[in-house]
Amino acid sequence: MMSFIKAAAERYPSGFRGEMTTGREPAAQQPAGPPRWKLAALNWFGIFPVVTAMLALAGPWLDQLPLVARTFALTAVLVPAMAFVVMPALTRAFRSWLQR
Repeated sequence: MMSFIKAAAERYPSGFRGEMTTGREPAAQQPAGPPRWKLAALNWFGIFPVVTAMLALAGPWLDQLPLVARTFALTAVLVPAMAFVVMPALTRAFRSWLQR
């Protein structure tokens, strides 16, 4: 069972490291990926402006909601925006920095 888990982990890297490869290379030939601190910095640079824009645009409306509803509304927009728009654009824009 452990060999199956290890093989799956090598084949399908976690997080945004998978975006740095085509997925067609064998696991042994795939690059290691950027350091975690670079990925964390890139995530913060993406999340900060999205959250700031959301609070600036929808802040008065969000203030009327209970905390759980505010959190749900914020994350319902933030997560898809980060996954499908912001992070792909940032990883393309900072590709050379991430690969250093």
